[in-house]
Amino acid sequence: MASHVLLLMLVGALLVACGGPPASGASSAPRAGATSPAATSGSATNYDTPFWQELTAAARAEGKLVLSSSTTPATRQNLPRAFKERFGVDVEYLGGRSAELVARVEKERDVGLYTLDVHLGGGDTIVGMYQNGWLAPVRPHLGAPEVVDSTVWRGGRLPFLDPDDSYLLDLEGSVASLGAINTELVSANEIQTFDDLLNPKWKGKLSIEEAIVAGSGQNRAVYIYAHKGEEYFKRLFVDQQPTFSRDLRQMQDWLARGTYPLTLALNASDLEPMERDGLPVALLGTLDGPGYIVGGFSVLGLYGNAPHPNAARLFLNWIASPEGLRVHAEAEQQAPSRRDVPAPWLRDFQIPKEGVNYMNLYNYQYITEQKPAILQRFREILGS
Repeated sequence: MASHVLLLMLVGALLVACGGPPASGASSAPRAGATSPAATSGSATNYDTPFWQELTAAARAEGKLVLSSSTTPATRQNLPRAFKERFGVDVEYLGGRSAELVARVEKERDVGLYTLDVHLGGGDTIVGMYQNGWLAPVRPHLGAPEVVDSTVWRGGRLPFLDPDDSYLLDLEGSVASLGAINTELVSANEIQTFDDLLNPKWKGKLSIEEAIVAGSGQNRAVYIYAHKGEEYFKRLFVDQQPTFSRDLRQMQDWLARGTYPLTLALNASDLEPMERDGLPVALLGTLDGPGYIVGGFSVLGLYGNAPHPNAARLFLNWIASPEGLRVHAEAEQQAPSRRDVPAPWLRDFQIPKEGVNYMNLYNYQYITEQKPAILQRFREILGS
């Protein structure tokens, strides 16, 4: 498969319009300003309407909701608590590895058992659930006016990812950083473009998060491959003789000590404790590329034959409302897909801007068609 053909496929299928000029160069900018939490905590939702009151009563009669999602401690703690405080409905929260969840659902479906109501997960996992026929449509269950109003969502539409435009609701997505520098050994003006990374002075002085295994390192490598092409990818990932690692703490230490003063690893959340400790580090931002969007555990799905259908419907509407989405997005440190929910916990460049053609790594066609071919090339170039 010719690399230029793959690149054209990606450019045609994966770029999404979201707005504003992209950030470039090293970035240690403060988090984006926003209105106070009180102004965005769901005040736009009137929970005294018949829609919410009747649905709440039906959900309480069922007793609880069973939710599968991430292992993020803040999500595990804050999301069930906020839902219970708002509606008086308990949440049984199942947080674990995606592979273990998939194995559980598969075993249950084989014997006709249905124990789960709603899933909030990553793109690859929930797309697989959709393809397996494990999910029911979400769209027919959305009835709250503040949820079905398409104008409040980025792009002017409810952000469903699936071909049916009904099953996989993408609630969040943030622009990722390419990496970071040690500011005592690398000046910000030395790394302004992708081509600056190929400067011979950085040969052997660059650390890169593993691209072969699933995770942020793989996402970053996919974006670089798609944006700059295979020859550039080989020059950076092979000819520059980088050191690869899966250990983020190790790469934090390498960066702080200057062992590898330039890294294509470490997201904003990885750098924040280092910045608080006064270490000489700064994010690279998106350099001279548009950047790419990833959403973490942000895609909402409804299990087929959910045992608590009213509680599930209540949760679907609440999590897509300003209040519910703010609780989840802040816990997961993501940018909400709603325009009316600011994200003061993020840096400005992480929040998608209208008009910028970001590469969306939760794009359905990318996950199902392009990604497998790219990963095969990674194995051939880097070794499996």
